[in-house]
Amino acid sequence: MNKKLILGYAVFCVIFILGIISFSLYQIKIHRDKNIIAAAQLFEEIKNTSRALYNIDPNLDSELFKGTMQEGLKRQNELLLLSIHSPKEGIIYLISRDENYLKTSLPDKERGGQTPEYNFNSLTSVRFSSTFLKRERDELFIDGLFTVLGKADLYTILKSSIYLLFIFILITALLILFALLRRENPKDRKYNHKAEQFKILRKRSP
Repeated sequence: MNKKLILGYAVFCVIFILGIISFSLYQIKIHRDKNIIAAAQLFEEIKNTSRALYNIDPNLDSELFKGTMQEGLKRQNELLLLSIHSPKEGIIYLISRDENYLKTSLPDKERGGQTPEYNFNSLTSVRFSSTFLKRERDELFIDGLFTVLGKADLYTILKSSIYLLFIFILITALLILFALLRRENPKDRKYNHKAEQFKILRKRSP
């Protein structure tokens, strides 16, 4: 295999691999942006539902409020955490799929005036925060933590990348086969050289 072919193949490999990486990153961006928009709409729906329930019964520990929020958490897989808090009272209501999503430790939560902090990956999750209710001497806020790159999204992106990788392997195999077919066998080359010499001798003989 000559040097030009090797160099050309190396350049092709680099370009193709960079193309696969770029395509995967682009797909991640598309899925993430689409899911962020959907999560923002879902957060508004949850906020409006929570306000409506609060207007019916201002007790956030009521069975109506807790039962509705628990049911919403079961149905909406994108929702990871929902909290209602205030600067004066701290966290008033919290529902979460995993207690590790809340960065604030338990003793801090029990003290008033603690702004909640969360543990989440900013690439795969997003946090929304909004005013829940304005009161005379206090203000309630509602926070929602949502996943925007789930296993289903990553599987779809990975599957597309594998297809491209398979195409790359197929093209590579074809190029190697083409190079091998073009390469002369040393024995055949020696035989062909002797045949040419024999032809020349025959032409020269009287």
